[in-house]
Amino acid sequence: MGKYLKGKQIDDNSITSDLFNLTTPNSGDTLSGATKEYADNYAIGSSYSHNPSNLDMLVNTTYNDGDLACNTSILSIPKSFIRVVVNGLEVSVGIGKECYFSNDGGITPQDNGSELIGDYLYWNGSISGYQLSVADDDELDFIYLIDK
Repeated sequence: MGKYLKGKQIDDNSITSDLFNLTTPNSGDTLSGATKEYADNYAIGSSYSHNPSNLDMLVNTTYNDGDLACNTSILSIPKSFIRVVVNGLEVSVGIGKECYFSNDGGITPQDNGSELIGDYLYWNGSISGYQLSVADDDELDFIYLIDK
């Protein structure tokens, strides 16, 4: 059975690691053993690094969908999609998802990938099944690439 790349079917083993800018070995000659973080760090080039600024942020207590998740906005210009991690677990980001970024007080959700510096995160507890809580010491990370 073939594999898919951006919705296009490709033959098995037709994309080998020698076609990517990878600096550490992986198992075999395909990217099957590479993690998302590995690909983020190495496959798109060495001019990017992970943003260190939006980590270990304290949350706001949320009660309703669309409540402000934390008082810290995106602090650096993102060069990749922003992955949101709550208490070590990645959640889905975007319109109709567990959370979304907005630049107008949460009224208009941004499409995933169109977030900008200064956008804030808003939480949809009914979709996630979990409300954020200051009392529970919930923590939030925005994982994304920036220019070095």
